[in-house]
Amino acid sequence: LEAGSVPSQTRPKRLDKHSGHPVQRVSRDVPRDAVILTWRTPACTHEDAPAVQLALDVLASGESSRLVRKLVRDEQIAEYVSGADFDLVRGTSMAMISAGAPLGINTDSLAEKMLNDVSEIIENGPTEKELSRVMANLEHSALALLGTVSGKADELGEAATIYGDPEHVNTQLPKLLSITREQISDAAAKWLSPENVAELHYERQD
Repeated sequence: LEAGSVPSQTRPKRLDKHSGHPVQRVSRDVPRDAVILTWRTPACTHEDAPAVQLALDVLASGESSRLVRKLVRDEQIAEYVSGADFDLVRGTSMAMISAGAPLGINTDSLAEKMLNDVSEIIENGPTEKELSRVMANLEHSALALLGTVSGKADELGEAATIYGDPEHVNTQLPKLLSITREQISDAAAKWLSPENVAELHYERQD
């Protein structure tokens, strides 16, 4: 093809949020029952995306996250909990929080408890301790990545191609570290509402 002859791609339209709280159940040959909560979230370049990711980090990233502490360690009604946003670039991204249920634990009750904590983040935001933990992990990961030649190259490439500005490498971390508890609460209310969640339940075949 001649230079300039490749047609530009059409950006997909942003999908509407889930409505009506859809629930899908599938029976598979899996080692344990599990439930996955999903939301349609903004693309990674959207101004709300960093606060959405921080809300998910508070809830379900790492051994000290809220849902791991409560559901895995304290109440012992989940074998694991994890969560993240897919950081998709075009149109709509997707956030997910998943949990595995031990024998005898119903995934419906597990999903209810997970959503109760999402609602708590929406209403009150993270605690100062939770926010400090997430910010410390974020800063450590970012600096470790930029400390290698390959990591810096990846970050520069992402900044230039996705965000359209190589300087994004230098401005991203300060912006992330300036996000407040209130901004996390507002972003969670907008994008992680229990009213806009979809549930997928994996149930073991008998």
